[in-house]
This record gives sequence, C-alpha cells and structure tokens, in this order.
Amino acid sequence: MIETFFVKSNVLVRTVKAVAFGLLIFAICGCQEQVQRGQLFSVDFEPDAPVRYKFISARNVSTNLKSGSKSSSQTASETLELVMDFKFSGGDKFGIGEITATCRSAKVTRKGFSGPRMGLDPIEGLAGRSYTFQLNPTGIITEYSQIESLVQELGERAFTSSTQSGRIKGQDMITDFMAMQWYLWDAIASIEEPLKGLSVGQSWTSQQYVPLPMPLSAVRHAVRENTYTLTGITESETSPKAVITSSYGMTELPGQEWPVPYSGSYRMRGMFGFLRNYDFTSLSGSGEQIIDLESGTVESFQQQYKIGMKATFMLPLGDISPRVTLSQKISAERLEL
Repeated sequence: MIETFFVKSNVLVRTVKAVAFGLLIFAICGCQEQVQRGQLFSVDFEPDAPVRYKFISARNVSTNLKSGSKSSSQTASETLELVMDFKFSGGDKFGIGEITATCRSAKVTRKGFSGPRMGLDPIEGLAGRSYTFQLNPTGIITEYSQIESLVQELGERAFTSSTQSGRIKGQDMITDFMAMQWYLWDAIASIEEPLKGLSVGQSWTSQQYVPLPMPLSAVRHAVRENTYTLTGITESETSPKAVITSSYGMTELPGQEWPVPYSGSYRMRGMFGFLRNYDFTSLSGSGEQIIDLESGTVESFQQQYKIGMKATFMLPLGDISPRVTLSQKISAERLEL
C-alpha cells in the first residue's frame, strides 16, 4: 500500500491516495509491458505534528593576497545555528501541501572579518517569525512568495550605513538560511523519474547555488553540481532508512532559483568591499543524508565542501593576485519534540 504523501489521517485517505497514485502510474505507462519499479520516495507530514530540525552552517574563509614570492592572508569564520519547525497546514487535490515554517531560534557567531563589528546578524531577526510555502509530494518547493518577502526584509537590515559613494552592506548569513531551506529535500526533489523509484547504487544530479560570505551576484557562477547516490537501505526497529551519499563539483549549468535578498547598488564592508570579479577555480566535497522511508521524513544530512576562488581588486594594484578559499559545513538533524 502506498502511503499518502502528506497526511495519514485515516484509512480512507490512504486508500484514495494509493488509488490516485496507481492511476497516475497507469496513465504514464499506458498499455506498455509492466516495468519493475525501485524504491519510491516522497515527502510526508503527519497532521498537527510539526517536524523540528536543528540546522548548522559553518565556514572558514581565507583571503590570500599574493605578489610574486610574497603573500599575506586574512582568516575569518562564521556560523549560523537555526532551529526550525515545519508543519503541514493544508493541501489541495493535486497533492500540493502548504507548509508553515516557524523559526524557534537563530544565532550567528563570527570572528576575524575586517571592518567595524555589526550588532545582530540580519538572519537572527528570523527568530520567532513564521512563513508558509507550498511543497509537492516529491519535495519540490512550488511557491515561496512569503520566503521571498521575508528574505528581502532581512536583506534590508544588512545595510549598516550609507556614504556619499552609496550604501554599505555588512556580513550576513541570509543565503545560508536559503541553502538550509532548499537543500533539505533536494535529494528527493531532484529524482528525475520519481514514479519509477530508485535502485541501490543508482545516481542522479541537481544544480544549486551555494551560500557565500559575499553576495551571490558578485560571483560569476556560484553554482555547484550535486551527485546523489542511493548507497543502501537499512532496516531498523522502527522503519527502513535510505542512505543517500552525495559529492559536489563545479558546473556551468544554471542553479535552482533562490530569492534575491538585496536590491539596488551597494558595496561590501571590509575586504570584500575592495574585491570584484569572483570566479570559482575549484569546488569539491561530499555528504550523506538519512531518510526515514516509513514516515517520508529526512532524518539528517551532513555536507562538507571546499571552494577556491580568484578575484580582482576594485582598482588595479600591480601584480597582486587575490585568492579566496572557503571551507564549508552544513548539517541538519531532526529533533524529538
């Protein structure tokens, strides 16, 4: 029996969903010979039962200025910790669910960035706020206007001052929040033929933006390619778990669309205010995700990767060649309520 994608409230709902799912498969396959399907994946929510996650995004940033045989470097780090609740708040006949997200806490710690220290990071203003978005059964976010409005509101808080030469933007971790939101279900959302399911050992790809300490618009192509592989299905006392590993690399393909937090012209505070024309020179890393197949819930994920970038100065400074290296870790863990 195929479980309902979003709400498992009673047997009738499960039966209707199973029949609808079967009819959809029949419509796609037509009168062709029946094919063997693999493990099916869907995103599911129990009614009136929030799912809580603790997210952590941490990165070390090294900026190196090299001129001939001489070089100097600057290091910095920043970490965002979020606790988020996701709750099913309604759905339509097509299986699109409305999800209400509530931020229980948001904390940023930062060390080593040049320029005057800011107060709270703008993303810390997310604490206590709620927003809704729409999610389909395969984990694709289909409508996110409230996320977009919230991100733009928080983006305005990133501007710490204005001068005669324009607005000045401080450091923020707004794109890390967006990464947490879109990365959570991407391994399921990017399965090309979800109705066929997956076999152990099967791989598939997606392209996504990556969170950075500088605006994404300042980088030529701030996109990574994710290669996911279903490496195994393990049995437990409660339910089977899918283990999905991932590797990351550079790509020229377009990334999944994210909201844009800033508008107008501005420059960054500190070292990143003097650099331009960022371009990836390397990107590599790996990760792992655990999915509870019975409940249709992501149990956890961990990602770690390293990015190398080249850049130029806003004004020519001889033969100095700026290089930026980022070491990034992003994780999510489901918490018991």
